[in-house]
Amino acid sequence: AIAVANVANRMWVEDDKEAFALAAKRAQLELSLRRVRERMAPFEAANSHEQTNDESGASERLLRKTPIRRVRHWEMGQAEFEAQHQVPRLPVIIEGFSSLASEGSPAWSAQHLLAKCGHLKPPLAQFSATSASWAGMFKAKATGPPENLAAYLEAITSQGSSWGEEGGGGMVFDWALRHKGEGEGCSALLEHLLIPSYFGGTIVSGFGPSLFVQANGTRCGLHFDKGGTHFWQYVWEGAKRWRIFAPADWPRLFRTEPWRRAFFRDPRCSGLFGKAAEEAAACDDGFGALPPDAFDDDELERLARESGDVPLQVFEGTLRPGELLFVPANSPHQVVNVGGAGVAMSMNFVDFSNAQLHFDTLLETAQTHPKFRSRLNH
Repeated sequence: AIAVANVANRMWVEDDKEAFALAAKRAQLELSLRRVRERMAPFEAANSHEQTNDESGASERLLRKTPIRRVRHWEMGQAEFEAQHQVPRLPVIIEGFSSLASEGSPAWSAQHLLAKCGHLKPPLAQFSATSASWAGMFKAKATGPPENLAAYLEAITSQGSSWGEEGGGGMVFDWALRHKGEGEGCSALLEHLLIPSYFGGTIVSGFGPSLFVQANGTRCGLHFDKGGTHFWQYVWEGAKRWRIFAPADWPRLFRTEPWRRAFFRDPRCSGLFGKAAEEAAACDDGFGALPPDAFDDDELERLARESGDVPLQVFEGTLRPGELLFVPANSPHQVVNVGGAGVAMSMNFVDFSNAQLHFDTLLETAQTHPKFRSRLNH
């Protein structure tokens, strides 16, 4: 708090660039202060009232599993969506979309995907449960990858869940359909795409749409999407089992020491001290700490008890073909593919409800821009 109050005295403003650097440094310090307060909040809440230590209280489960609300799209209007989900940042599964394609266009299916994109070679990613990178994902290192999407679909269909596991062949994960260049996207899929009206209003910016094509049993790690963006995902084929947490509970999903490594970057990871220093600090997108497996109930229970004995809520549900899930900004989530080979599409976006959060995120991460590193790290 003292650092936030005195940041202006330690920097100077000569022009617009310096003014931005000052605003960014203040935002980063405020972020650090907020992270500490979020981490301490459960302990303060637990100490604010007398704790009972009777036998029944000791055995009470703190992990509270809540089904994600389901609603048919014709039963929920825009006002209800904004009031009950978008603004309060609560997930919802919206049912009844036979397709997101315009009327008269081909039905969305694996065959349609092959016809439009089968000749392309999308980049493949792999998941590792021991990686602290974003979502536990890294570029696939499999030998002899399929020459194109058609061969890949054949492989995950014939080999089933053995494809894409650790050491396996990888998965098409968050493939930007408008991407140009090596591993170019398949913009042809977007020719007849209709964005649901819930997400087509006051869009400020967005990423995607992007494609996910994965074998049965593959998964990502616990993470939240960057940039303070909301996103939606629609399933064509297969099914996806989801677990989602409230944004404020993210600090509770780490034990104390991993929490420090996850939320406060080692100075050697600033990019100022060379590659050798970064390697010595084991720098990566996860800041060097592993989040838990969101499907491990026992570990989540332990984390809830270690962070003040305060209940920990997790929203869960399975997304099936023709269903769409809204995931609010900064909501930690993890997904596992069930029900065979799966095909899904998603899109991140910023609108009136998260524009300020998105802007704050840009300031908080400004130290990644080389123009401002020297100003922000002295």
